[in-house]
Amino acid sequence: METAHINFINQIAGGFVSALIALVIYSSIVGFCDKIKIIKDEVKTSSITFPILATIPDKSKDFLEKAKPFFSEFWQRTQDAINKVDQSMPEKELLPEEAK
Repeated sequence: METAHINFINQIAGGFVSALIALVIYSSIVGFCDKIKIIKDEVKTSSITFPILATIPDKSKDFLEKAKPFFSEFWQRTQDAINKVDQSMPEKELLPEEAK
């Protein structure tokens, strides 16, 4: 029963993260179209979502810059843990027939 609740929470969290990634990609495409003048000014002024979408790429860049040290430290600690495990495992010497 508890496993089902955790799975449900993981699915909700995964859906939320996927939606955020899709929103960043979509807003980047909208921003690109705006920069190359595909989107007309009257469409931009009448749009409800354009002002929000226009700010998302910059906000996501700022977030990634702030999160980069955390992920770099996480990556380094993961590499250190893997190296410790590799060093603690005894190396097995291969016999000539096993090397083939």
